[in-house]
Amino acid sequence: MKKTISSVLLFLFLSAGFLSSCSKDNEILSTSKIKDITREDFYNWLDAKQIVKESILDSKIKQIDMLEKMALELFIMDKAASEGFDKSQKLTVLKERIKESILKKYFNKTITDTATYNEPAVKVSYIILEIDMFKPNPDNQKKRAKFEPQEVAKKFDELLLKAKDIISKLDKGESFEKLASEHSEDSNKKYDGDMGYIVRGMMPDYFCDPAFKLKKGEYTKTPVMTQQGVYIIKVTDKADLTDKNIDDIIEDKKQRDRIKTQLALQYKKNYLEALEKTDDVKNYYEKGKTFNNTDVLFKIGSKEYAISDIEKIIEKRTTPDELEKIYKNGTIPDITKFNFAEQCFKNLIWTREAARLGIDKMAEYVKEVKEKEINLIMAEYMEAKLSKENIISDQEITEEYEKDKETKYSDKVMENGVVINKPVPLDDVKDEIIDKLKKNIDRQRAQEWRRDIFEEYIFKINETAL
Repeated sequence: MKKTISSVLLFLFLSAGFLSSCSKDNEILSTSKIKDITREDFYNWLDAKQIVKESILDSKIKQIDMLEKMALELFIMDKAASEGFDKSQKLTVLKERIKESILKKYFNKTITDTATYNEPAVKVSYIILEIDMFKPNPDNQKKRAKFEPQEVAKKFDELLLKAKDIISKLDKGESFEKLASEHSEDSNKKYDGDMGYIVRGMMPDYFCDPAFKLKKGEYTKTPVMTQQGVYIIKVTDKADLTDKNIDDIIEDKKQRDRIKTQLALQYKKNYLEALEKTDDVKNYYEKGKTFNNTDVLFKIGSKEYAISDIEKIIEKRTTPDELEKIYKNGTIPDITKFNFAEQCFKNLIWTREAARLGIDKMAEYVKEVKEKEINLIMAEYMEAKLSKENIISDQEITEEYEKDKETKYSDKVMENGVVINKPVPLDDVKDEIIDKLKKNIDRQRAQEWRRDIFEEYIFKINETAL
């Protein structure tokens, strides 16, 4: 019997806690003519804005401020929709760009996160004897004259002689590390010439080509000539790096992450190039070739894209202001069409792949797109409603100057052994004053507009619930 009573009491206690939690979630924090904001709505909004709720719950002022921002967002989005503002050509184009930009971010991340590779790497040390192409100018280092070609050639001959001397010392058994610390002329000198592991693409070909030909323990017997100077390169280790063993082979995290980034970028490059070579993709465009409006530039899947299609895409993906700049004498120049077609081809390829991978359905992607679109519409709507030319009169400028000329518009100077604030001439600060007064007008206009919109939507906060 006691056990039954205890179970009932426990059930009632838990039920009360659950009902209390539900009650708090449904508690109304603010009201308006279009929506009452509950605590759950408010917390979800904070989460969408990536605002930690605990950072504002300890202050009623912060909660009120955030509730007003949430309400303002609701009201602006309502007004924009009722006025058709969010369907304008400009907003339509900008929203598509947002989607594409965020989709590309998640697509790139998906590809690089799943990158696989098997790439040869070498661990290298080097000695560099740098060439200075400019004559010294003690008076002005930024205005140094270049050495004449014959002078540069002479300097290279001197560096080659020095490099050959260093190589002869290496041949006699002297330490590469010791010679690097003595003769190398860049910051790697402090590491005795050791730069760690590299894969192709991390250094220019003039460095990689000789380095990857060397065996472990070998150094270049002939100095490597470059525009930067003369290199002597040594390979201290060789490895085949894979996505499975790279953490075990390269101990230094900074170096390992740098190589992982390089290999992931190369993997993505190869991935995208492979997409362009699939059986259902054809690119017919050739630079310098003449095309008619009906000629096909490229084909993706079953869809063919001619010049006329590119014109339509340009008009669909360009804001009215941008279109005015694109059109020349009533037409779009061919070079613009071809450049856009090349970009369009690549975009259609990777966006098709992103859709195949389901990236456009990912919750994180959808959530981020929604938030960015809201921010865009709010910014554009407020700009359209509040942006007006502010005309500042000479009287207003003078009054502002006279009011603060002893403080804001003055410089500290020494007169008769005393530091005083001396007003700067009005003409010297006139632009600063105009800018300040315009900002004050904009701020006041925004505050009045915000107050009016709250009144229009009959917005009220239930402060006792905060």
